Amino acid sequence: MDEQMKMVSKFSGLIAQWRALAADQSGNILMLFGFSAPIALGFAALGTEGGQLYWKKVAIQGAADQAAVSAVNSFNSSATAYTIEGKAIAASMGFVDGQNGVTVTVNNPPASGPLKGNLGSVEVIISLTQPPFLSRLFHPGNFIIDGRAVATYGGPACVLALDPTAKSALNAGGSTIVDMPKCNLVSDSNASDSLSVGGSASVTVDAAIAVGGINATSGLVDNENISGAAAVPNPYAALSVPSTSSPQNLRPVSHRSSSERSLCEARLGAEV
Repeated sequence: MDEQMKMVSKFSGLIAQWRALAADQSGNILMLFGFSAPIALGFAALGTEGGQLYWKKVAIQGAADQAAVSAVNSFNSSATAYTIEGKAIAASMGFVDGQNGVTVTVNNPPASGPLKGNLGSVEVIISLTQPPFLSRLFHPGNFIIDGRAVATYGGPACVLALDPTAKSALNAGGSTIVDMPKCNLVSDSNASDSLSVGGSASVTVDAAIAVGGINATSGLVDNENISGAAAVPNPYAALSVPSTSSPQNLRPVSHRSSSERSLCEARLGAEV
């Protein structure tokens, strides 16, 4: 009986201790912090890294834009330097192909998009593999950030004849050699021989386009040959011709006095 009473007393004491522990509020903040700290740190990490990833995306897109423009402009001097030019510009902006998870791809013609297959366009794709830091708890895999840009050489025409009626508005004859494989020749003339290539002339372009007709020998080499096309607007139509002042009646230096010649020579020397 005594042993039973002792057991009941111990059990009652244990229950009382648990009740006291449940009613004790000291240290609650520490416990709440311990439970919530990982969640708070995780969201802070995602916010911080999300901002960094956004700005890297902006930088990559800017580098791709400039690399594409520079690459397509290299057609002015070489038809094959676009890859070197595009990667060099990307590297100058901090994205070196093959280093630090960076891949720079330069395509001519573009491999995708509405200008796919256009020989006059260059596509630049910059891709960066970025490992996560504090956000690894929520995103264990690498982040892939990329930017893509396409630039087209010369707009609608590298060479544009604006006269609406002239015969042979664009004409290549004799032994003329024109080598512009990324460019378009466009004539707005409606004449039957709006664009002419004759004699032993050699003209290599991306496209030959005329509002009227095209009269050409086999010396014209192009990917597209289009007659009856719509006229291309004058790209300078919105610009006004600068006004000029009326000429001044100036005496030749040789007809001036010695003092006038000395003053004139002194002023010319100062301006040079």
